[in-house]
Amino acid sequence: MLLYAIVLAGSSVPGERIPKVFQLTPDKLIHFVEYFVVSFFLARVLAAWPRLKMRQILWLCGGIGMAAAALDEVYQSFIPGRTPDYRDWLIDIGGVWAGAWTLLRIWNNFNK
Repeated sequence: MLLYAIVLAGSSVPGERIPKVFQLTPDKLIHFVEYFVVSFFLARVLAAWPRLKMRQILWLCGGIGMAAAALDEVYQSFIPGRTPDYRDWLIDIGGVWAGAWTLLRIWNNFNK
C-alpha cells in the first residue's frame, strides 16, 4: 500500500510542477518501473500465503495491478496539467506482469 501511495503522490503533482529530473526521464520508463516495483512486492506478500499457488499469485497481481494502474490514470485527469493516457496504462500493465513474474521466478528458485 505504501508503494502505491507513493505512485499516487507522484501522480498528484501538477504538470507544470514536475521536477526537471523526471521531465528528462522517458515517461514510459517511469511508468514501467514504478508498477514493476509495486507488483514485485505485492507478489512477495502474496507468495507468503501457503494456500496460494504461483499461478493464482500471478493472476491476483495482474488483476490488482491493472485496476490500480487504471485508477492512477483516471486520478490524473483531475490534476491540473496532467492527462490520462491509455498507453501509460498499457506500459503500467507490462510493469505489473514483469514484476510479479520476476518475483515468482526468484521465489521458485529459492524454494526448490
